[in-house]
Amino acid sequence: MGSNSILPVENSLAVLTREISRMLSRALEKQIKDYGVTITQYYYLRVLWDEDGLSQQELSGRVGTKAPSTAITLRGMEKAGYIRRIRNNRDGRIVNTMLTIDGKQLKSELLPIAARINAEALGILSTKESDMLWDIMNRLKRTMAKWDSD
Repeated sequence: MGSNSILPVENSLAVLTREISRMLSRALEKQIKDYGVTITQYYYLRVLWDEDGLSQQELSGRVGTKAPSTAITLRGMEKAGYIRRIRNNRDGRIVNTMLTIDGKQLKSELLPIAARINAEALGILSTKESDMLWDIMNRLKRTMAKWDSD
């Protein structure tokens, strides 16, 4: 009996969720590219639209990236005019990330696109199934959070 019989790829939660995540990301990326926003920048904008002014470390935690990747992305976002970085008044070691007017305006254009893609993906489910899916996914996230700490 081969090692694949232990956990066939079609029964791998990690593989399936990664495939779905990549498909959703690619769909969104195709729709937002005309706005000059990359999918990675979108993830940071999405967090900042809810919590403007976060530090680079806080952003890394919310988006799930390492500090060097965050720094590179924020540099590009600053150059594009979506954010500005401001040294924190209370602690000069911290740099807060603030949305510019352009960065804030993208919210009204990009969120409806993401909502439409979500609706299309979930459109095959009944309301009850959709509610169950969200519940299950959030429970899985809470369960797996213990493996996500550095």
